[in-house]
Amino acid sequence: MSTKSTRNFCYNYIMYIFAESIYWGSLVFTLLAPFAIFGLYKKSPRAAYLAILFFLVFLWARFIEPQWIRVKEIDLQKELGVKIALISDTHMGVYKNPSFLKRAVSKINAFEPDVVLIAGDSLYFSKDPEKDLGALSGLNAPTFAVLGNHDVEQSGKYIKDKTKDALEKAGVKILENEVVDLEKFQLFGLGELWEEKSDLEILQKRSADKQSIVLIHNPDAVLNFTGSDKFKNLLVLAGHTHCGQIRIPILYRFVIPTKGNFPRGGVYKLPQNSKLIVSCGLGEIGLPARLFNPPEIILINL
Repeated sequence: MSTKSTRNFCYNYIMYIFAESIYWGSLVFTLLAPFAIFGLYKKSPRAAYLAILFFLVFLWARFIEPQWIRVKEIDLQKELGVKIALISDTHMGVYKNPSFLKRAVSKINAFEPDVVLIAGDSLYFSKDPEKDLGALSGLNAPTFAVLGNHDVEQSGKYIKDKTKDALEKAGVKILENEVVDLEKFQLFGLGELWEEKSDLEILQKRSADKQSIVLIHNPDAVLNFTGSDKFKNLLVLAGHTHCGQIRIPILYRFVIPTKGNFPRGGVYKLPQNSKLIVSCGLGEIGLPARLFNPPEIILINL
């Protein structure tokens, strides 16, 4: 094993232990905190009131907001008559269970999209990828996905093939530097940026008479979209950022893992009349919590 592989193994294994510890530790804290607050109240009522406030925020961020699925509609007024459902960063595994994904699938089906697009990071320390992603088989519309950084390496073990197998068994078509010609638009799926598998040359296959939609995981990929007509009039869809996940003002910007300035979800204007839409995602990493930033499904009307 190379020095880099050993370092990645150690880092990912530590993060796995951390995630498991945080998950179970948060449950223990929830059970024990009321007793601690009651004891604190006897000594200092004012401090106990502050502790109660903190505990309520903790309960919301840990147990309520991560389970609340918001649907955000974006109307780009392209008059193509196409409805796209975009999801990203489901991070099924240690923090998210199949019942959550099943609820998300039901919400997507209720809007009857023409196509469903998944912008990577389907897994997060998953012990059973097929079980965790199985609910995607319930999607009624054709579904396409790209892979994210968490889909290609976990705990030092390369799991890209397992991720692809699980998605494909759920009826999801994976695009890795591939193009699909659909009835009203072309869909390009790029490889994972951090894996250095993102091949922009596939955009040479653009059709002049169709809208081009590019599905990526990391929005930083658009920083390379310069210097060529092949980057004109694109609609680029991405995830990865979680929009900070826990959006404490100012502080959340320091945890967004991008070089580009993508601090929020929604629409960004790009050069050459192109647009980027970033999803805040459905799942969590690091901490099993969200604050001021619920999981979301984006419905795009073209």
